[in-house]
Amino acid sequence: MEDILAELFRHLVFISEESAGVRAAFEIVLAAARTYAAPSTLEQLEQMTVMTIFAGNRKRPWGQKHRAAFTLIEIMIVVGIIGLLMAVAIPNITKARKSAQRTACIANLKAIEGAKGYWALEMKKGDADVPTDADIFGPDKAIAQKPACPSNGTYDIKAVSEKPTCTVPDHAL
Repeated sequence: MEDILAELFRHLVFISEESAGVRAAFEIVLAAARTYAAPSTLEQLEQMTVMTIFAGNRKRPWGQKHRAAFTLIEIMIVVGIIGLLMAVAIPNITKARKSAQRTACIANLKAIEGAKGYWALEMKKGDADVPTDADIFGPDKAIAQKPACPSNGTYDIKAVSEKPTCTVPDHAL
């Protein structure tokens, strides 16, 4: 990651000698560097940024007009930075989604287990008895509607003495 940031800074320094519009890109890359880079690398990058910003404040020769527009290179740098940030963010979003689905499934399994215990007490059933869906799911039962696994797994209720299971391997009590 540090190598990528250092290479990006080298390109920004080269480009910024001709354009002052790269300062925003420098700030974005510096924010990423503060998160991922080692302290020695971060110090070098900050020094390069300060030198580049001061180098960009040169006056234009007499008669040249300033055009307020972004160059293709500036746009490509911003797109590259956004791509780099997305490459870091997308795996974390996927991981968080799977974790949330697992947590919801385990909560459903706990509710089914509680409903089985309630059914066994109310109907005076033993540990070996297996309730059906109609015994624990319904408007007048412990759970109004049969829950569904968020990862499209199916639930096996099993006997009162056993814990219910889900067909998704990581989803277990």
